[in-house]
Amino acid sequence: MTQRRRDFEEKAYPRASTLEPNRLPRRGRRGGWMQSPQRGVAKLDGTNSAQRAWWDEREASIDDSFVAKLQEAPKGDLQELFDQHLSEIDALKVSMPRADDFRLPHIKQLVKTPKSNPVHEATVASMPLQAPEETAVPSFVPESLDRRQRRRRGRFMGSPNPSEPSKSVSGPPLRGAWPDELDSEDSEDSDEEATHSKPPSPLSREGRGGRRSARKAREPEVMASKSLEDLEDFSEPPEPMEPVRTCELGETLWSNLGASWVEYNQCIVPSVFPQEDAMATGATLEAYRHTRTSASLFDVSFKVCFRITGADREFVADQFLTCSLTAMRAGDVQYACILDSKGLVLDDAFVYLDDAVNILASGWHAKQLLEYLGQYILYVRRSGADVSFASSGSSILALQGPKSCEALVLALTRCEMELSALGEEVALAPEVLEDMPYMSALALRPPLSAPRQVSGTSGHVARVALLRVGSTGEDGFELVGPSSLLGSVARALLAEPLVRPAGVYCLDILRMEAGLPRVGADISSGLHTPIRAALAWTLDQAKMRSHLMFGWQKLFFQLAKGPKFRRVGLLLDGPGHSGCRLLSNPHRQPIGVVTSTTWSPHLQCRVAQAYIRPEYAKANKHVLLTVPYNLPTWKMRKKAINHWLRAGDLRSGYRRLVAACVVPLPFVPHRYPEPARQRRRAARPRAAGKEAVQFAAVEPASRTSPRTQSTSTGEELRERYGHASSERQSDLSGV
Repeated sequence: MTQRRRDFEEKAYPRASTLEPNRLPRRGRRGGWMQSPQRGVAKLDGTNSAQRAWWDEREASIDDSFVAKLQEAPKGDLQELFDQHLSEIDALKVSMPRADDFRLPHIKQLVKTPKSNPVHEATVASMPLQAPEETAVPSFVPESLDRRQRRRRGRFMGSPNPSEPSKSVSGPPLRGAWPDELDSEDSEDSDEEATHSKPPSPLSREGRGGRRSARKAREPEVMASKSLEDLEDFSEPPEPMEPVRTCELGETLWSNLGASWVEYNQCIVPSVFPQEDAMATGATLEAYRHTRTSASLFDVSFKVCFRITGADREFVADQFLTCSLTAMRAGDVQYACILDSKGLVLDDAFVYLDDAVNILASGWHAKQLLEYLGQYILYVRRSGADVSFASSGSSILALQGPKSCEALVLALTRCEMELSALGEEVALAPEVLEDMPYMSALALRPPLSAPRQVSGTSGHVARVALLRVGSTGEDGFELVGPSSLLGSVARALLAEPLVRPAGVYCLDILRMEAGLPRVGADISSGLHTPIRAALAWTLDQAKMRSHLMFGWQKLFFQLAKGPKFRRVGLLLDGPGHSGCRLLSNPHRQPIGVVTSTTWSPHLQCRVAQAYIRPEYAKANKHVLLTVPYNLPTWKMRKKAINHWLRAGDLRSGYRRLVAACVVPLPFVPHRYPEPARQRRRAARPRAAGKEAVQFAAVEPASRTSPRTQSTSTGEELRERYGHASSERQSDLSGV
């Protein structure tokens, strides 16, 4: 049976002779795949970067000579020049070498390159990668963080008088000390105010806890009496691996608009802006409503952009990206996952091509990602490959909303920025944005009359990459470039009445309703595969069959057998938070865990993303969510406390069971702009009767309207699910 199965697989799925075999030759054997590197996985069909560069260089020279002849020739001889130009292009196509003519000499050069000894440092030719220097913290950040440190559980602890100026902490914070105890003790009034502002500690009450409670109650007084130099052990150590980054437009633009700040992906970005009509609904919900109806501008500088250059950039980047770079052209954008050597997701990113491979990652553990990819590319460079790796410290803005295209066209005319294709100098009209397809890229640059700005040490003219992508489910753009150019674009956008500033709180609600994961919350870095994270649609199986992707064996195994857990969406009938466990209904067995939750203004309920077993990952499947309470330790014995702590999240008491329903993602249907081919197909009358023809003639498909075939599954299941919510809650009230 095994031989029959192998014969069937060879006939049904034939393998090319250039592919790497499943088993390599044993140690000491001669011949096989390792004998000839030219028969390895590097010999692929199709074009490569060297062949495209050869064609672009010679085609540009032919075009330049044709333009020069047109300017000199009289008007009557144009037809002959056109015919001569077309004949030269045809002759160039015939004389163009094959892709192997460029690839095979390069492989031979790699074989002859002496390999360095990683044990002995003297053989290492290139210097190790250096992390970028940490930028100085702006002046507005400490004051904002000091205000946020005084917030605990929704209320101020030791809140000072609003009329007095805010006091700054002169040293590191102390463990177990109140914020007011860290202020200067110059006057006795400040000490009295601090004692009145402290809430009474349950451990200092008489008759509860005995001598141990009294000793703990005296600890803050002992710590406050000592000097800060003697209390270095009590200070919170800084994070050694992830320096906190800041957005470059914070001090010059966002602080003038009254922004509040929050740390998001190890970067301090605006969290919420004061809105005009936010008296009844709140600033975040008002920003959400404005994004759904018009357009909002977000600062997403927590993302990081990597550039991979060199002749072998596409071949090397294809190994840790799930998308196929060989199928992309300059100006294309793809959503992909960054994998490690085991096939686990390190981060998600938007990938686009110009003269390099640009990776726009989400920024979760940016420093570790930089070091991981940098060390691998450094290892490849030591083998002789022509590839280099760099991190560009660019600012990133996101313009999201159904009217973002209209607002951007008006802003470009205001700020006098020229639109062009990536890698070209020909200026385009701003109206080209209306026909710009989704998941594509263009470039913004200052006009030719303006003084050119040079980006970094590369010597290239500073430009802004304009990507028509987003993570909100709405039409939108993301702008990547230096802060000097993005500042003028942002001011021109905010001058339009269609655009308002918004923070990451509103962005996170829109991302959750769009059903997109967040790395660090919904996807733990280095712990989940794309298949388990419901991102199997990003995998390019052609690379996996050619063994060109990290972890291809594990990914093929999970595609065949299926993962142990799947990422799904949940509709909750009550409160919930990340970390809550999912139980089966009615047997109450653990089946999953919740990763993130938020309130959905569109569905008017709380939604969540969770990992659940495959047998429960079905639409309209009813499960239970266990929400643990805080233990009342002030009235419990030590033995009882240890008992409930050992039970963990699955304890049978001090918890609440909340009914939930499994729904497919997204919660709200996406409203991306449809391509022209799909619009023509939707407008084409079908042979379903006269009524369908009349309806298609009267109401043709609109470009900005949502797709007619995609319905909101979350809304439908919410209507079916709402009538039984009260009954389920009444059944669980006695639990």
